[in-house]
Amino acid sequence: MLSLLLMYAFALLIPLSIGVAVLRARLFDIDVVINRTLVYGSLTAMLALVYIGGVATAQAVFRALTGQEQPQLAVVISTLVIAALFNPLRRKPRHKPRATHRGI
Repeated sequence: MLSLLLMYAFALLIPLSIGVAVLRARLFDIDVVINRTLVYGSLTAMLALVYIGGVATAQAVFRALTGQEQPQLAVVISTLVIAALFNPLRRKPRHKPRATHRGI
């Protein structure tokens, strides 16, 4: 039990020491990292909600049309739609006008 606790404590020290070293040496601008984290985190949450809503809607439509209880086609179509949406949405936050990058 104690060895497991020590292992977790030392495993936690590794990322903390890397973070302190990066911040102390000012190796990157933290605003850019926070901005990208928020943008990609919200993008991931939005895509997850669209996927869940798409699966639920497609299953309801296919259930009404075909009468099957678990239509697998709905899951396949929703997955393909999310895959098609993901690439353009992933690239969009990178292409900002230069006016938004003042002072960076």
